[in-house]
Amino acid sequence: MLFERLQIIGLLSLIIIGCGSSSDENINNEFPNDDKENIIEEVIVNIEPIDSIWVSGSENVITHWNEDILIPSVTGLLTLNLDDNGYIDEQNLIVEHPSYLVEVQGNTIASLQGNKIIFYHYDGLTLNELYQTEPEELRQVPFTSQNNCFYWVALNKVSSPLSTVKEMCHVGGEFISNSIITTDKLINNIIALPDNRFVTTSTIDSNNFISLYKKESDVFQIKSTVKEDGVSILLDLEYKNDYLYADLGPTDIPDHQGEGGFIRYNLAGNTISDRLKLSDIMTDNAQYDHIAVSPDGIILANDKKLKHFIISNGIIEKIVYAEIENSISSVYVHGHYIVLVLRDPPSSFSTGVHGASGVHIYSLKELL
Repeated sequence: MLFERLQIIGLLSLIIIGCGSSSDENINNEFPNDDKENIIEEVIVNIEPIDSIWVSGSENVITHWNEDILIPSVTGLLTLNLDDNGYIDEQNLIVEHPSYLVEVQGNTIASLQGNKIIFYHYDGLTLNELYQTEPEELRQVPFTSQNNCFYWVALNKVSSPLSTVKEMCHVGGEFISNSIITTDKLINNIIALPDNRFVTTSTIDSNNFISLYKKESDVFQIKSTVKEDGVSILLDLEYKNDYLYADLGPTDIPDHQGEGGFIRYNLAGNTISDRLKLSDIMTDNAQYDHIAVSPDGIILANDKKLKHFIISNGIIEKIVYAEIENSISSVYVHGHYIVLVLRDPPSSFSTGVHGASGVHIYSLKELL
């Protein structure tokens, strides 16, 4: 009898141990629903803009040159300078510059204008054209830059390959061009990393992929690819400390949670791994430029929502959340301040309800 009891106790112990080990198999996929609130502190705050100014256009990326904030628009390149308290101290509109997609490296500004890329020299006051590429069909998505080189996506709908990532480096006063990546997938977004690596998001047959490349012997070699199931589109990308942040999901259904969400991937070891869902998707009316790196973590700005993920050593310690007075078109962190471009969401066109729009400046410390 004693032997039988020991057998039963042993079997129960094995069952308990077995159950415990299998529950951790997908621990990196996302936060467990029952642990999410216990692990991460979420704080809701109220924030008000310090200053604002009107800017034209339906979509506006935000970048900088030295201390100047650069915002391309329909009417020209808007340049802003903030004082020590976050107020707009100086502003200028360079009307000769109509593009809404730009990248900056040193004193060179690259502008995607329809079917060509135009490069300018910028001295803080004026733009002088330096070079422009031959006309071809270009993907109308944000391009990227690193180490005096600019990258964009060209399309070939007649023959293979469909998508080509092109590189233009401005070195010693010369422009040197090269085709670095080709694929039959439709490339939707790209980001150049500071360590000779490169990330693309692409689509084929309604399937979405994220691919990591590394430059070896002057050639970009593919190192890792992951497939995102059930995602309609990969919206925006940002990179910090070996982590890739991606906003995945639908863009055309107001207040629809959908698939995807705000996802983080680990890129250490030249492998895309440790997929971690940080947040459900927030309704979006912007196609790009709504993830921004901050000194303390990463910011997701989408719809009328602003979320600051405070991160230390790869661990998300706190999420600070704020409601904004209108839909956010783009976000940028400039020193101690958050720069937002606000737009009316698509749904407001049918309701006739309009909110604050244009460039709005907020204090970053209020979102800590």
